[in-house]
Amino acid sequence: MATALLVVDGAGAFAMVVPFTTRLIDQAAGAPLLAAAAGGSATNTGAAPGAYLGGLAIDTPLGVTAPPVAGAVIAAFGLLAVLAARIAATRYP
Repeated sequence: MATALLVVDGAGAFAMVVPFTTRLIDQAAGAPLLAAAAGGSATNTGAAPGAYLGGLAIDTPLGVTAPPVAGAVIAAFGLLAVLAARIAATRYP
């Protein structure tokens, strides 16, 4: 079961790369290559602190069940950032 879930998770994450990069390139008409490079850098920059925070979470009293909780908290902050950006984009076009 765990192997199947890892495959589904990996496929889902991989499937998000193309739409993410396409959206970046579409929004940066003047410098599409720079936008694609920045998107890859942002993804990798986000993965490093996520792994670090997941490791720190294991040291909490929740033990090995803590990383999903930490991931949910990080995802919630990401959602807040997206919503704030959306509001700012509609307020200041």
